[in-house]
Amino acid sequence: MNDVLLTAVVVVGALGCLNLLLLFGVIRRLRALTEQLAVSAPADSLGPARPSVGERLPSFTARTLTGEPITEDFAASGETYLGFFSTGCAPCVEHLPRFVELVAAAGPDRVLVVIDDDGRDLAERARFIELAERAGRVVVESPMGPVSSAMGVDRLPTMVSVRDGVVSANVQDIQQFTAPTLTRT
Repeated sequence: MNDVLLTAVVVVGALGCLNLLLLFGVIRRLRALTEQLAVSAPADSLGPARPSVGERLPSFTARTLTGEPITEDFAASGETYLGFFSTGCAPCVEHLPRFVELVAAAGPDRVLVVIDDDGRDLAERARFIELAERAGRVVVESPMGPVSSAMGVDRLPTMVSVRDGVVSANVQDIQQFTAPTLTRT
């Protein structure tokens, strides 16, 4: 009887260890696939970004973190820049500092950073906000909030250049986002 019980305990223990090893393997594979998907899918494979280059900036209304109402009119004249980033997006974490650096010379009235906040990581949200405020005005909205919906942003990060109310660039890769040619208005 003791031999049978001992054998049963050993078999159950071995199965538990095997199950644990398989679980770790599945988790590792899922992480690798998630990273691969985030990095390898070219932005063009998802279809054209909206609005397209040459189109007018669509209408939107939002409030910045300071409570200031903001509409598409902020981009009616001169060069302006919009950046759409998410706290839960690895490429966004990588691209936001470079975006801030590229548009900093444009001045805070010419830049709008929209942070798609999923509400999961408050520390990351605070870091994003602090960094984004260096560039210009900041709007924090829930996924597909008013600005992102109006702009048709379905991929993050997205960086948009606007000249006199007309989109001049709409890209997802910071390498394709050219430094502003500064003409202050």
